[in-house]
Amino acid sequence: MRIDPYSLELFISVVEEGSIARAASRNHIASSALSRRIADLESAIGAALLIRSPSGV
Repeated sequence: MRIDPYSLELFISVVEEGSIARAASRNHIASSALSRRIADLESAIGAALLIRSPSGV
């Protein structure tokens, strides 16, 4: 299992911002691409890292 450092950076941004959309804007990446990177990270680790809801994470 190899974890991409950029994905970890994006994960930290999501946690700090409390929102995938705000983290995506902050990192100049599409929300869908950021969400996919987090999903891939969760898959690699084998555990959910975020609890997603309509109001944020």
